[in-house]
Amino acid sequence: MPVPVTDANRLPLHTASPGITSSDTEVILILDAASAQKLVDAHFRSDDVAPEPTKLFFYQRLLGQSPQPPLQLPIIYYNTRPNARFSDGRHRTTVLIQQGNKTVPVLTSQSIAMGLQNLWGSKQTAMNEYDFTNCKTSLILGL
Repeated sequence: MPVPVTDANRLPLHTASPGITSSDTEVILILDAASAQKLVDAHFRSDDVAPEPTKLFFYQRLLGQSPQPPLQLPIIYYNTRPNARFSDGRHRTTVLIQQGNKTVPVLTSQSIAMGLQNLWGSKQTAMNEYDFTNCKTSLILGL
């Protein structure tokens, strides 16, 4: 069953994330799971912290509920080009990957997404893994 996701309470994105301006076009970027994991690992390393077990457990339980409530999409932005960072969602991303998902959808700007084309995952795979009906953002980028 596809994981329901949402961008509710995230828009406009420039109010929720540094590095994204009001002139940026908001998109859902489909990341390849391996690339998403590398971003998560790099972010935790740069902050010199480890994933919090309580947060991981919370999202594991949330994803196990039936019916499953929509999961807030993670948000990424550029911190120092070309490095992308999460402004929110590292633990959700980790749990989605641990669940075996091959892709991870994230909110970002179109200009940031275009600079991360080497991280893109399959849009078709994401459409099978996730339910985007609770999202206002209509532009979905991926391979």
